[in-house]
This record gives sequence, structure tokens and C-alpha cells, in this order.
Amino acid sequence: TKDRSEVAADVGFATFQHFLSGEIRAIRTSKNKAEHTWWLQVGPFAEHKVEVRKHDGDKKVFVLLVDDDVLVESAAEDIESREDFWECQFRLAGEKFLAWEVYETDIDGNQLDSKGYVAQKTKYAHELIVNFAVGSVANLGLARLSVD
Repeated sequence: TKDRSEVAADVGFATFQHFLSGEIRAIRTSKNKAEHTWWLQVGPFAEHKVEVRKHDGDKKVFVLLVDDDVLVESAAEDIESREDFWECQFRLAGEKFLAWEVYETDIDGNQLDSKGYVAQKTKYAHELIVNFAVGSVANLGLARLSVD
């Protein structure tokens, strides 16, 4: 409203609250001994897929993909994992935007009938870790994904 006592949005309260929080939520997971896949929702509008799988040619090498792009392809010692584990820490980073339509004011702070747009950009980042034990035979069905 012109007196700024009410706000209207094109989404509901829960969606708007999820957008503001940027909370990561699990959507689903798929796993077996050779691979483990997680689908995540970052805020209400962004979905990401994180997958770890065994390398086709080398049983000591594992591949970590994010949104089907290879992020890491290495043995545990190549990424300085803790002993007896393959462990990779990475970050999901991005920007979220809000566009506000507001009534303009004059130099004295009086409300005008004209409207203007204000863009609000906020950066975010989430730390993720994928890890699993690499004993004699690694079972990726037991892999863990930790967020923040």
C-alpha cells in the first residue's frame, strides 16, 4: 500500500520464508554400493544434484559430480582426506534477488503517486562435505552428505 503498512507478494508466506532463509532441504536420495546421489533444494526455487560414484577404471579413485558436472575425480590421498576416508568439502554459492515495487517519495519524505523498483541482491554460500570409509572395498551406499 501507499502508506507501506501492507506488502503483497506473488508467493505464499512459507515460500517467501524459505527463500529468505536459504535453507537446504533434502528432496530424495538414491544409493547402492557403487554410487550415491542426493537431490537438494536450496531455497524454494533452486535444485541441485550431488553424486559420488566409483571410477570405472581405478578402484581407489572416486568421482564427485554436482549437477552432472565433475567436481572431483581422485583417490583419497590426492585430496588430503583423513585416514581411511574419502572426504571432499566444497561450497554451493550463489546470489538471490528480490525486486521491490515501492511508492516513491520526494526529498522531504512525502509519498508520491509514482512507483519505482528497488533490486536487493544477497550472496549466500553453503559448505557441504561428502565422505565415506575407503577400507578394502568402499560401499558408497554408506556415504554421507553433510551441510553447513
